[in-house]
Amino acid sequence: MKRFMLVILLVGAMLAATGMTARAAATTTVQNYTIPIGGGGPTQGCTEMVNIQGGSLHAVIIVVTDNTGGFHVSGTFNFQDVRGVGLTTGTTYVAVRANSQTSSLSSDGARAEITETVTRLLVSQGAAPNFLVHTVYHITYQDGQLVATVDNVTSECLG
Repeated sequence: MKRFMLVILLVGAMLAATGMTARAAATTTVQNYTIPIGGGGPTQGCTEMVNIQGGSLHAVIIVVTDNTGGFHVSGTFNFQDVRGVGLTTGTTYVAVRANSQTSSLSSDGARAEITETVTRLLVSQGAAPNFLVHTVYHITYQDGQLVATVDNVTSECLG
């Protein structure tokens, strides 16, 4: 998902550089997607690897072009009916994921920011502990230089 947000910012930067930005009224576009998830492959659980299976990813993406030509993108991404099976114990897990992302690009392309927060939870349907991972990611560019970055990941076993 980080790559998607970077692509949005790069497109905005190209438009700004070529003078094709909107200078009139602000515009807003909302996109709503549901994307099936096949076999997601194994992911780390608390005490074992968990094979993610089925379900879907629901995404809502909002793109705003402001009246100065700047771009602002926000997205919310959530799992729906996603499950997993422990590779060692066969324990069934419910996979919960909630992402929110925001990004902005100034009309002249001089300033860009991206922030993403992700909460992932594997909820055991048996005696195995639940596994919680929380991520915060942020970058700021000013005049082509990286001026701020945050990459914080925490995880814990619950129960």
